[in-house]
Amino acid sequence: MSSKLVVKDLVIKASASKVAIVDGVSFELPAGKLLGLVGESGSGKTTIVHHLLAHNPDPQLQQWVEGLKAQAR
Repeated sequence: MSSKLVVKDLVIKASASKVAIVDGVSFELPAGKLLGLVGESGSGKTTIVHHLLAHNPDPQLQQWVEGLKAQAR
């Protein structure tokens, strides 16, 4: 089985207002492949990347790598 990153229904909320900054983002990224995030200014592209790199861990973030669920803490 090849490795891949799977993100399902990612929701990121602002801590002060509880307003969703990112709402319902899903994608699969197979090992060795590239993914481009495209969107308007302020649409949450950088926020998504920061969460995936655990610069700003959030319990809402769930990642599945090789079928194993790992939850950010």
